Amino acid sequence: MYGVNFQDSKEWVQTLNSLPLLESLYFGDNNLTTIPTSIIGLNFTSLKTLPIDGNEFNSRIPDWIGQLTTLTTLELLSCSFVGQIPSQLDNLTSLNFLALGEHYLKGPMPSLHNLKNLTELYIWNVNIGEDIRMVVNKLPNDTLDKLEIFWLLNTSLIGNLTGWVSKMPNLKELVLSYNNLNGMLPTTIGNLTSLETLCLNKNNFTGEVSEAHLTGLSNLKWLILGPNYLNLTMNMNLIPPFQVEYLFLPNCKLGPYFPLWLQNQSQIIRIVLSNTEIAEMVPHWFWNLQSLSFIDLSYNHMRGGLPLSMEHLTNLNVLFFNNNLFEGGIPHLPQSIEYVDLSNNLFSGNIPHCFPNALVVVNMAHNNLSGAISSSIGNLNLLRILKLNNNSLKGQLPLELKFCQHLIVLDLGENKFEGQIPKWIGENLRNLTFLRLRSNLFSGTIPIQLVKLQYLQILDLSDNKIFGMIPQDMGFLSSMAFLDGNSDNSAYGDFVRLHSLNNVFNTVPEVKPAKQRV
Repeated sequence: MYGVNFQDSKEWVQTLNSLPLLESLYFGDNNLTTIPTSIIGLNFTSLKTLPIDGNEFNSRIPDWIGQLTTLTTLELLSCSFVGQIPSQLDNLTSLNFLALGEHYLKGPMPSLHNLKNLTELYIWNVNIGEDIRMVVNKLPNDTLDKLEIFWLLNTSLIGNLTGWVSKMPNLKELVLSYNNLNGMLPTTIGNLTSLETLCLNKNNFTGEVSEAHLTGLSNLKWLILGPNYLNLTMNMNLIPPFQVEYLFLPNCKLGPYFPLWLQNQSQIIRIVLSNTEIAEMVPHWFWNLQSLSFIDLSYNHMRGGLPLSMEHLTNLNVLFFNNNLFEGGIPHLPQSIEYVDLSNNLFSGNIPHCFPNALVVVNMAHNNLSGAISSSIGNLNLLRILKLNNNSLKGQLPLELKFCQHLIVLDLGENKFEGQIPKWIGENLRNLTFLRLRSNLFSGTIPIQLVKLQYLQILDLSDNKIFGMIPQDMGFLSSMAFLDGNSDNSAYGDFVRLHSLNNVFNTVPEVKPAKQRV
């Protein structure tokens, strides 16, 4: 009964209690707000599957769950449960799947020594706050030996991986992201031959990662190690036994050379090598990885030019090459591209005349681009961010730009644009929160139509040839935070963080919901 609105139901558990032969109960996203903490005369003890997610109980996990000893699947996700993780979970001796997530629950972790059939454990956004070795010791050895999924994501754990990883030889997913774990990665990780997902990002791990950590992982699909303080020292001639799909190594030390072992990763979909101290050109073979949908090579010292065309990368959605030393012209981009950040490089020449229509974010600020903006910019009716500031662009703003009516950030500052500030900016670009045209050659008066920008927070028209009075009605711009200043473009940063899928720190695989598991 997923998605059924039971908002006003207060007796739903009592109703279910009249169904003693019930084996599966799916209550997710039902707008439930009440759940009894105890039940006298519990009858539905034949229950095997109980996923409850997406409700707002704001109460502790009920005691009666511990009486459902036939449960094999218990999924308590996003229900605003509070208090401690209940010790009654240890009564569920048939359980093989346990998921607790996104609650206001706190530790310590109770003993789970009776859960000898458990194979999948998902816990995230729960404040356990213990040494991870103590948590592992609360599971029976029989369970450790057969455990396939071990998630402790954002659970305030401390400690390291030494001495216990080898006790889980059949792991397929090890996800320990967003904790306070430290120390070196044990080479025994390389013995987990069934491992498909390794997510250790956003911890304080140190030391080296060599081929000894990886050459035994023939089934690896997700390798997410950064940000941490790790130094990848793998042999340049290494041919890994795996075909990774997701590779996230931000803030790890890889450079100065581009990792040659990537050229055999023909199935790679997302790659993030930002701030990894790479200081050479992108090798030609990299552009043959046609499965790529997400590339982030930002904040390195990479140099040289890009290929004239990337149109053969038909799956590419996100391209972040900002803050490097790339030069030459802007390549022709694939029609699938949505987010492009090439800012803070040495690119020169004209902006491409034809942009892909799917573009949502375009940032080419702080380069050496010249020429005019093509009228084809008007075809980008999904565009939300356009940053071309700090270049040498010239001419008048194309009239077709008014068709980009979803724009929230328009930054054309520090260029050589001329003519009057167009009236259509205020008449057509009604969603703007940030408008920056400073340090150009604009002339004339400030158009009164700008008062129609009711969401505008930052307006910078300084250092132009504008004259006359500031329109009196400018006072009606109620959302205005700054008028004429050097403010940072916070709207751009917020939008990219929320919408560009560049928040790699939160990147983890998804739990397969119970309704898809049976």
